[in-house]
Amino acid sequence: MKSIKHAVLGLSMLAAAASAAATSQVAVTIDAVHPGPVINKDLYGQSIGLSGGAMWVGPGSPVANIRGWRKDMVDALKDLHVPVVRWPGGCAADTYHWRDGIGAHGDDREHGHAVGTHEFFDLVESIGADAHVVGNVGTGSPREAADWIEYMTSGGESTLAQLRAKNGHPMPFKVAYFGIGNESWGCGGGMKADYYADLYNQYAVFVKARSGTPPRLVASGGDAAWTGEISKNERIRDYRDAIGIRDGEKGGIAQHIAALDGNDPARKLRLVADEWRIRPDRAFARRQDALGDALAVALRFHVFHAFAGRVAMASLAQADQALFLAQGDRVVLTPAYYAFRMHVPFQGAVALPVRVDQGTRAIGASAAPTVSASAARSRDGTLYLSLVNTKPDAVAVDVGVIGSRPRGASGSILTASAVDAHKTLAAPPSVAPVPFAPRAAHGKLHMTLPARSIAVVAIRATPTPAP
Repeated sequence: MKSIKHAVLGLSMLAAAASAAATSQVAVTIDAVHPGPVINKDLYGQSIGLSGGAMWVGPGSPVANIRGWRKDMVDALKDLHVPVVRWPGGCAADTYHWRDGIGAHGDDREHGHAVGTHEFFDLVESIGADAHVVGNVGTGSPREAADWIEYMTSGGESTLAQLRAKNGHPMPFKVAYFGIGNESWGCGGGMKADYYADLYNQYAVFVKARSGTPPRLVASGGDAAWTGEISKNERIRDYRDAIGIRDGEKGGIAQHIAALDGNDPARKLRLVADEWRIRPDRAFARRQDALGDALAVALRFHVFHAFAGRVAMASLAQADQALFLAQGDRVVLTPAYYAFRMHVPFQGAVALPVRVDQGTRAIGASAAPTVSASAARSRDGTLYLSLVNTKPDAVAVDVGVIGSRPRGASGSILTASAVDAHKTLAAPPSVAPVPFAPRAAHGKLHMTLPARSIAVVAIRATPTPAP
């Protein structure tokens, strides 16, 4: 406990010291009068691999577990309010036959099949999430996918429903999303877009026909040209819900949306960043338990919020690798985990336009923004602001709100003395959020963001009359 107090005190002193050393001034303006689209809660999803990774220890493990899943990780995921979990992730999805993962108990199956359908749903039900199941297109068949859907979702007395009941789950599972293949352009079969579109149509017909409660279907995605091709009406004619993408960065998403807009002017189709990964900037640390990865996660949230009208779901790959460090019965929460937890209030909130007026810091021959900002109004009416300072200098920030007068704010800030600061199983916690309270004066909020920091605050404001 003493080491934790010292760590918190150290970060607080770091933030205070940064206030005196701020090197640039940034003005942030939130438009609370002209709200944007709802930020779908499913943008904060997770993905796990076929085997469950470090999260799965088996029900016979001496490590405390909930039906084979590490209890400490399950409890931590509950705190994130994880909305949806994707499985099986990666290239393994297109070599997996669902019947290999049912029947005998998970600990009794061959390596790689210990986590099957029932074990996966044990996890999502334990944390209160929806399921995004990925079907095998690469080496499978429409019959195989249709049977799996029937096994998971059908009620009544069908043969597969009875088999599910015999295996311990009489009630149907809820499948919110069903992916038709994974990376079909690459490891999922090396297909061309037009060929995949025909397969998608075939799978979709039989999957829908055998469903108890039909899931939303997600087409396997590729680059923007792939999105443009399979979003044509003559390609995928019916059952169109969403198209997966692998590039979750701002420029990549914009290209996918541009390709989509020409074929879907009614904006019925959505994009799904169904397996995005932490890819830090070169200036960030290249390790998934470091502060730099938390900055990358928060910046990605800002991108998803900005495109919330088209991007409906996202899943970080893989949860057990990015959010936790585990050894034996010990687990450590990474800075990336805290970035997720800090942004929980944005789930289901309404995005608000934000303008950032700032100086730039030269990086080689180019210039990069100092601060990234994203704002939203939650369902209870609270105004939230997320700020990310990616640079190695402290920044003074003034925040104004169109339509309201800020009276104060409170929240938390995540920072450290170095971008590669991280947690280890051997060292006491050194990177964790600490309380953060900007001051209000003259109708604005005033704060200093330390170098390499993430801040999320709830703003207390009084509405101002319209002119």
